[in-house]
Amino acid sequence: MEKTYSERIIQRTSDLEIAFKVTNIAGDKTLYFKVENASIEQSYRGDENILLIPDSGDAMIHLAQLLIRKFLDRINPEQNEHVVELEKGTNPVPFTFGLLDFGHPRIIRSNHFATGNRYDLALKGWNYVLFEPRTYPKFERFIFTDEVYIRLKKSGLPQTTLRPLLEIHGKSFDHNEINIVLSGLIPNQDFERYAQIIKSHSRFSQNINRLNYAAAHYNLGVVFQLRNELELAAYHFSQANAYNPQEKYSQAWTDLQHLKGEYNPLASMMDHSVESYGKLPPPEGALLQPKTN
Repeated sequence: MEKTYSERIIQRTSDLEIAFKVTNIAGDKTLYFKVENASIEQSYRGDENILLIPDSGDAMIHLAQLLIRKFLDRINPEQNEHVVELEKGTNPVPFTFGLLDFGHPRIIRSNHFATGNRYDLALKGWNYVLFEPRTYPKFERFIFTDEVYIRLKKSGLPQTTLRPLLEIHGKSFDHNEINIVLSGLIPNQDFERYAQIIKSHSRFSQNINRLNYAAAHYNLGVVFQLRNELELAAYHFSQANAYNPQEKYSQAWTDLQHLKGEYNPLASMMDHSVESYGKLPPPEGALLQPKTN
């Protein structure tokens, strides 16, 4: 038996065109003229995100700010200083129900390196977050939600293995119970082959890891953009959005496409969106991240 889950999706596309013209004091000679275009397409999935859709006017204001910044950068001979905020990740203190969270220690330490212009150390630290070995804490729980089944299906888990897991939909198990439950649901050969994948996708801390992956990718993108390594920056922004889809990450990727001059209102029709970009092979110089988590 296969269950089908419906999901509401709203896509919004905003387009803006501004003509910039600079003349002499008398107004009889044009010193600069250029028409700039900008577009942004955002996807909102699920009832909660749809309820929180920002006002369309805010999107237009953002596009106007982006075009004005491009215009000022072109006519200003002096390089402007842009302030960016790095993400701290998440590391909730156990048994505080997420109320006490000082951030991921290694991400925060790497942020300090970045603010001190020690970018190489910062990049190493954020990459370590993406690659560090994962262990199951003693208080780990394994929860079988709709999202978990969707991830398991996308991971390529066979239907013959996925179908029996529907019997434990909505249930959770501790570190000692999960192996017993799985061995009772699927054949021994499937248990040996797929138990680790199932536990990886169903563990509660998996969501925390995804948030930290997104934060580390976003910070990597910020620094690569500062270093003018735009292909690497675009890759990491798209990966951040893949792990934790939200407007901030997709907006960073979209803004970068505008700066590169590679974005237009019909981008999605040409399969050039932040979602499709995140599925492309990583550019040269990017470290390959394991996909088990």
